[in-house]
Amino acid sequence: MSHSNASLASALLLASVVGCDPACRAEGACAFDPPDALEIDSLGALSISEIRPADGVDYVALHVGRSPVSTYGTACARAADPAACGAAIDALPAATGFGNACGLPAMCPARLVVTRGDEVLAIDTLEGMLDVLGSIDAPAEAALVVFASRPERALPYAGYDVHRVAAVPGGFEVWATYLESDCDPIVTRGAVVHVPANGAPDVACDRVTSCTPDVCI
Repeated sequence: MSHSNASLASALLLASVVGCDPACRAEGACAFDPPDALEIDSLGALSISEIRPADGVDYVALHVGRSPVSTYGTACARAADPAACGAAIDALPAATGFGNACGLPAMCPARLVVTRGDEVLAIDTLEGMLDVLGSIDAPAEAALVVFASRPERALPYAGYDVHRVAAVPGGFEVWATYLESDCDPIVTRGAVVHVPANGAPDVACDRVTSCTPDVCI
């Protein structure tokens, strides 16, 4: 069983268990079973090679920490001075980034590094990402949008952990989980997020999938 399938199975199993504490109960998983869904192990395993960015974008790299984990295009492909462009990429400062690829506070921030002609950009907000991606028309783009979104109930350091993405009429649906509480009780929520072409995520379902009292992470 793949890591993503194991994560999904664990979440669904936990969703079926109701805790003894009335204040700590699982509500049941959101329905999500489309055919041909893209399985995602983690943000660090997401391939962006088949994204379709906005016109003029030459290169997009998904960085986790300071390391690129997946890329699209060729860095500095249309730069007047490719060497200077490459040096500008190397000189980009560390950023807090969007999402959290490992689920630990401030440990694995993610961002996009982009070249557009002579321009070198470090993208660490949803708004900046949407400017680079343009219309959301690929599963990996929908996954990035959700990774970069902030669940209202999430802990300050916790973002969406995306598990599956599927094309649906009007855009994509993304199945993701996140931590609402990390200590007595540990509460994990599961959500189905609709991502239309304009990239404005809409949470269609958000429920407690597991609730474990008397322990902390």
